[in-house]
Amino acid sequence: MGAIIINDSNAPGKNPNRQLNTPAGDVREINKRITEYLEMARSEGMRISLEAPPPPPGQPWPPTDYTADVRARVPEEMYPPVLVASNNETFADFEGGYGEGFIVSQAFREAVESFDKGVHQFVPIEIRRKDGGLHDKRPFYILRVTRLLNTVNVEASPDLPRAAGKATDPVTDETLFLLHRANFVVDADRTAGMGLWRDIRARNLVLASQSLLDLLQDRHITGWRAFSTFTEI
Repeated sequence: MGAIIINDSNAPGKNPNRQLNTPAGDVREINKRITEYLEMARSEGMRISLEAPPPPPGQPWPPTDYTADVRARVPEEMYPPVLVASNNETFADFEGGYGEGFIVSQAFREAVESFDKGVHQFVPIEIRRKDGGLHDKRPFYILRVTRLLNTVNVEASPDLPRAAGKATDPVTDETLFLLHRANFVVDADRTAGMGLWRDIRARNLVLASQSLLDLLQDRHITGWRAFSTFTEI
């Protein structure tokens, strides 16, 4: 088993009305620049794949690369060194999205890196309370899950709804599914020993192995929940 994990807005320490900003008040401009950087990475990946030399006779053309933005690491200097919260309440270990990633604690990072050492991007960031104090779960990081795999066993997941197209259309490496709306199967040999990854079938979702989920629970790491589960075979 494993699960798609998301931010648990009902977890202790979560405040849906809490906002984060830089001391200069330019957090929106910074987020926009990060988004634009990743859009450029995606465009460049597409260009390189489209301009690749033709394959040998009889060999298929490789698919167009639409996923360079998912795999890309954002230059750390693009992120602000400090964010200030709009209140003084504590943070959970896994917070909502920011800067095309997630805000996570040191405890969450250590759990992930016990499986995925050096795989994902963790950008250090200091988060201060409204009164200027530091939070007890520091240090914090912006986590970008940059491992992208093809793990879904489509043949063993016949009930998966498609994100676009007809159910009778042939399945290719570019076919996207709404993984969060149905149970599905992943090939265990493609994820053995891993903690977190994204799948080419739904690149915006984060998948976690059962081993990582068990570790998060054993260590009482907060702020996440399993949105939907999958089976590993």
